[in-house]
Amino acid sequence: MPAYNFQLRFADMVKQRIKRQTIRAERKDGYVPEVGALFKGFSGLRSKNCRFLTESRISEVLPIVIKPEGIWLAGKPLDDAEANSVALLDGFQDADEMCGWFARQHGADFYGHLIRWL
Repeated sequence: MPAYNFQLRFADMVKQRIKRQTIRAERKDGYVPEVGALFKGFSGLRSKNCRFLTESRISEVLPIVIKPEGIWLAGKPLDDAEANSVALLDGFQDADEMCGWFARQHGADFYGHLIRWL
C-alpha cells in the first residue's frame, strides 16, 4: 500500500478532499502505483509532527512530463486551459506556478506520474 507525504502547504487541501491528485517523480526501481490500490496520505511523515490526512483508492495513473515549454499528460501536449486545470487540481494557482515549483524542486525537465484518487 503506497503512502504519500504531502508538504504542509497542500495538507489541508488533501484532508478536505479538495486536492485529490498528486504528481510524483518516476522511481528508480520502476514502481508505478496501480489503479485500485489503497493508499494513505500524510503530512510530516517520519517526524514527530506526522499527521494522517486521507485514505482512498487510486482511480487513475497517467505519465506526466513537465518542462519549461509545456506539460504532457499521457503523451499528449496540454493546451493552456488543460494545463491550468491540472495545476488547479494539484493545488496551484495556474500552470506557470506549478511548472516553476517543479523546476525548483526537480530541475528543468520532470518525468513522473499523475495519480488521482476517489
